[in-house]
Amino acid sequence: MKFAFHLLPCGMLYDDKLSVLGNGVVLALPQLFSEIADVEKYNITWKNKLVISSRAHLTFRNQLLLDGFSEKKNFWEPHRKESVHVMVLKSLDLD
Repeated sequence: MKFAFHLLPCGMLYDDKLSVLGNGVVLALPQLFSEIADVEKYNITWKNKLVISSRAHLTFRNQLLLDGFSEKKNFWEPHRKESVHVMVLKSLDLD
């Protein structure tokens, strides 16, 4: 059995270990939930074995979208007058 963890500590695989996602860890919640679901398929529980710091950083979908936009060449140039809020709403089709 092989697992590819990106957010979960490998201590999740051991019943006698406490796994901690500490200060400064950046958590993309959909990815975290996906990794938890993957280990649960093998009857590995995360309850009472995973602690998340109150100072961990949460990322949301709109932040990931903005990161992707800013990496596109010359993205910001035509949108100088448009607010970030408006751009996010347009990208999510929520306007």
